[in-house]
Amino acid sequence: MIKNRVKLHNRFDIEIFDTLTGKTEYAKAENIVLDRAYSYIVAGSLLFKAIGVGTGTGTLSPTRTSMFSYLLSVNATLVELVYDTPTTGHVTKKVVFSETQANGVWTEVGVFYSAGSGYLGTHAFITDSEGNTITVNKTNTKIITIYATIYAELLSPSAGNHIIYSGSYNLLLRDLLDEKDYNFLFFLSALKTVSGEPSLLFAHSNLHNISRTNDSANKRCTTALARFVTTAGNSPVRGIILSEGAGQTFYSTRSGYGGTSLPITGIFEKQDYTNVAVGTGDGVETDFNLPVAYPMSSSEKIYVGGVEKTRGVDYAMNYGKGSVLPLLDVTFLNTCYGSFYGETGVFLEEVVVLPQPTGYETEIASIYIKNGPVNYSCSRYDIYLSLDNINWVLAGTTSSGTWSYATEVTFDTFTPDKYKYMKCKMYIGTGDLDCIQRMIINGTSSPHITFTTPPANGAAITADFSIDYINKTSNFVLDLQAELQFGEGA
Repeated sequence: MIKNRVKLHNRFDIEIFDTLTGKTEYAKAENIVLDRAYSYIVAGSLLFKAIGVGTGTGTLSPTRTSMFSYLLSVNATLVELVYDTPTTGHVTKKVVFSETQANGVWTEVGVFYSAGSGYLGTHAFITDSEGNTITVNKTNTKIITIYATIYAELLSPSAGNHIIYSGSYNLLLRDLLDEKDYNFLFFLSALKTVSGEPSLLFAHSNLHNISRTNDSANKRCTTALARFVTTAGNSPVRGIILSEGAGQTFYSTRSGYGGTSLPITGIFEKQDYTNVAVGTGDGVETDFNLPVAYPMSSSEKIYVGGVEKTRGVDYAMNYGKGSVLPLLDVTFLNTCYGSFYGETGVFLEEVVVLPQPTGYETEIASIYIKNGPVNYSCSRYDIYLSLDNINWVLAGTTSSGTWSYATEVTFDTFTPDKYKYMKCKMYIGTGDLDCIQRMIINGTSSPHITFTTPPANGAAITADFSIDYINKTSNFVLDLQAELQFGEGA
C-alpha cells in the first residue's frame, strides 16, 4: 500500500480602505481547518472557492460546520498559485466587499467550499498584527479586501514510501491547490533509482480509472483494491507508483502522487516459492538454474530426490540471475513519459540500480530496445553503464541510423563488464508522449546451482526459495491499494 501524507494551513490578510479619510488599515486571521473540510478534500474536490465573514463570537472548534453568526460569503478570484519548494505550495485568492456589501461588525472570517452559509471549511477570528482579537466595523464608507491563502506541505513519508514528484508535478499538492478531475492509476516499476525510489522510465501500467473510498473522519482516502490480472503487468516489480488516468491510450509517468519501493516492512517483504521443479538428474550434469532470477541470499533449500542438500558441501549457490535468464526483461504496456507544449529540448535522465548482487554480478554484454508505436515513439534514447555511478561508458545511442516507431536496436559494441548502474536519457518532442515498448539486458553469469556430485539419473531436483521483489507472471494476479493521508495523521 502506498501511503503519503500532507498538511494544510490557512491565513487571511485584510485591507480596510476608508473612502472618507483615504486611509487603509490592516487586520489578519490565522485559521483552524474544520473537520468537515476533509469531506471535500478526500473526495478530490477543491476546498477553496469563496471567502466569507460573520459577526458572531464563541469558542473555535474543528467540529463546527458554520460560523457563529454568518453574514456573507463571495466567490473568490485567483491572485496567485505558487509551488514554493519541491514539497510546498500555496494558493491566494481574494474578495472585495464594496461599500454596500456585508455591512456590520465583523468578528470572524473563513474559507468556503462554495458561496453560502452551509459550506464553511476553515474558520478564524479577526486579529490585529499582534494577534489580539479585534472587530472590524464595516460601513457604507469602507471597501474591504480579504486575501486568503491556503498553504499545503508534503510531510516526510514513512519508510519505503516516496514523494517522488516535486511542485506542480506532485498531484497531491496540485489537487489541494488547484482543482482537477481525476481517476487513480497504478504504475509498476521494474527498477529503483540510486535514491531508492521507483524508476519512472521503467514503469508500466494498464490499470487505470480506479475509484476511491473516502474517510473524512480520519482525513484520508483509499483507492479501491485494484487488480493486475494474469495477462497484465508481467515484468519484475520493485516499485509501485500512484498517478492519474482514465480512458487514454497511454499514461504518463510525468506526474503522480508518490510511490512505494519493494520490499517494504509489513506489506511486502518477500515472495516465497516452495517445491519448485528445477530439473532432473542424469548422472552427468552438475549445473542447474532456478526459474526465477535473484533468489535472496541463504533463502534457498535444495532437494534431490526429496532429500535436502547442504549449501557449501553438496552444492554451491549463485544468487544472481543464473545462466539462462536475462538480467532484465521489461515490457512497457500503455506507458509513456509526456512533455508539455511549449517545452523545448526536453529529456528525462534517470540513473537506476541494476539487480547485481555483490559477488554474483552478471557481465552485461548487450541491451535490446524496441521503440514505442506510432504517435508514442521517442526521438532518441541514450544508455550509459557504470561500475561505480561515477565513471560512465556509453552503451549506445539511437541518435544515428534508422530509429523510428517500433524500431528495434541492440547495443553490443561496448566492453562487457559487471556494470551495476545504468543511466538512461530519453529525449522528448515538444508536447509529445514518448515511450519504448521493451528493453532486455543480456549477459553471462554462472548457473544458480552447481552440485559437487551430479544428481543421479532420474532424481527430481526441487527448491524452496524467496525473492525480495514481485515476479509478476501469468501464473497469478497482483492486487494493489493506496492511501492518501491529509492533515498530520500517522
